[in-house]
Amino acid sequence: MAVVLDKMVQADIIVMATPVYFYTMDAQMKTLIEYVRLFQTSNATIQARKELLIKQRDLLKERIEEMQNTLERLNTKIKRYENVIIPIEDKLKTHKGK
Repeated sequence: MAVVLDKMVQADIIVMATPVYFYTMDAQMKTLIEYVRLFQTSNATIQARKELLIKQRDLLKERIEEMQNTLERLNTKIKRYENVIIPIEDKLKTHKGK
């Protein structure tokens, strides 16, 4: 991150792009801009920058948990297909063939 920030500080211009949601940029872009602003201010903003990073980490943990829950639900549905749905369909197909 420090290498990227150093390059940003040295740059004459920085072009950033993001999808627009409800006439504003997404939360990640807002956080990046805030982080860079704090970084350029002074070392007095170290705690604020750390808090931004912690917040982003916590949001990522929440997303990972949501994805894990979704994965578990999908695995349950797949097992149901393997153990219940497919055997029943196979019996129906066999029964029709008689």
